[in-house]
Amino acid sequence: MPMNSARVRQDLQDGSGQFSDRAESPAPELRPAHAYKHDLNTYLAEVYGQEIRDTADILRSISETKAKYVRLGKSGLYVSVPILVFEEEEALPILEAAYDRGVNTWNTANVYSNGVSEEIIGKIPREKLVILTKCFNWVGDSPGSKSWIYRHKYGESKDFANQGGLSRKAIFSAVGSSLKRMDIEYIDLLQIRRFDPNVPIEETLEALHDLVKAGKVRYIGASSMWEEREMNKFCKETGVGLIPWAPLCRWHLARPPSPTELSPRSLQEKKMRLVLYPGHSESDRVIIGRGWTMSVVALAWINKRVLSPIVGCNSIERIDDTLAARGKELTEEDEKYLAEPYVTRDIQGHY
Repeated sequence: MPMNSARVRQDLQDGSGQFSDRAESPAPELRPAHAYKHDLNTYLAEVYGQEIRDTADILRSISETKAKYVRLGKSGLYVSVPILVFEEEEALPILEAAYDRGVNTWNTANVYSNGVSEEIIGKIPREKLVILTKCFNWVGDSPGSKSWIYRHKYGESKDFANQGGLSRKAIFSAVGSSLKRMDIEYIDLLQIRRFDPNVPIEETLEALHDLVKAGKVRYIGASSMWEEREMNKFCKETGVGLIPWAPLCRWHLARPPSPTELSPRSLQEKKMRLVLYPGHSESDRVIIGRGWTMSVVALAWINKRVLSPIVGCNSIERIDDTLAARGKELTEEDEKYLAEPYVTRDIQGHY
């Protein structure tokens, strides 16, 4: 008897804010063939009616999908283009909208809002998602604590010793806590978030290997490890998939320069001279005038060079703007025009 696959969309929310697995329009349950006795025509009508409904659900899902999917390097894992990153609890409606449009690969880290970001994922149907998270930094006891800034001091505390870095104990502890927060059995892609010079690399790699063999992690990766200008070519030649974070640089590349239109996080980073405050020069004001938004131009440039960019969106409009880059390609003349005024910048973000 055909399977009831009317539960194609599991991304509906109920009143509690949890995602529900209610079907959009439940199909009638088929009776066993013997219940129809000699009424074969009725039985065939219900069977093929079910198949038509199943096919309609699949075609609807395909038509609603605005993202595309690519293999992550030489692995068998497919990720969406783009990959979505988020931190705040208010992101739940945005996650729903992203999933509706086909963005099924979500990137987080145990340190984002000190675990709150991972807790949000626990509200989503698991098997329809590709979940990425990271470990290395110390996770504070409250969402507002700045553990990522004071991480070295955290390691001097009796409460946080061995809770950061890439020792076997720290990695196993981080993964166990992440799985608990997300209420899932495994992580699709675990990335170590920085290199730890205080731990033998053999210890780190063996711990990651053991997590894969134990079924708690499917794939492993690394984030912000070395200088990308040297690393990108190596990754491409060896089949390591590149999924760069912040390709729009906190959306600075998606709007004209304006020092008054910065997010709270960008303002904080500007004040502290930390990650990703790029500043603006006259060369940054040049953009192709061809009817594309600035973000589409920037993403078209990066999509040609990597597998999938990791993009943060704080509104549904930004999700749509990001997905609008699908199928957009810059010509050789376009790229030459964009690259000509480029001024090399100092390295930022590796600390």
